[in-house]
Amino acid sequence: MQAAVADLQLPIIVGLYSLGRAKTLVGAMKPIAIAIPLLFLVVQAQAQERRDIAGRSCAEVQALLKQDGTTVIRYRSIFNLSLTRYDLYVSGQKQCGPGEVASGAGVPTTDTDYCPVHKCIASNLFVAR
Repeated sequence: MQAAVADLQLPIIVGLYSLGRAKTLVGAMKPIAIAIPLLFLVVQAQAQERRDIAGRSCAEVQALLKQDGTTVIRYRSIFNLSLTRYDLYVSGQKQCGPGEVASGAGVPTTDTDYCPVHKCIASNLFVAR
């Protein structure tokens, strides 16, 4: 009789073990499910066009932004010529993500020290409270 009871409990224990193992697999899949979309964001960020604007006028820089929509602009710092600065600039609000707004910024060009451009910055103005 004792052996019959042990035989009945064995499938239940194996079933619980399998269920626990399935939960472990689902738990292990969560980081992968989160990492895959982040990988696509990184690949998209690496695919951004990079432009060195040395020797370009303000009109040329603004035309580049209008043509590309978004681009990483590289330029020499006006305070320390040995430093190269860069940032992601956009042609307008359409290129900004949710929770971002296009803010005015400026980059130095051959004809002016402040060529007006836009870049996206985080904003909580329109977040529901």
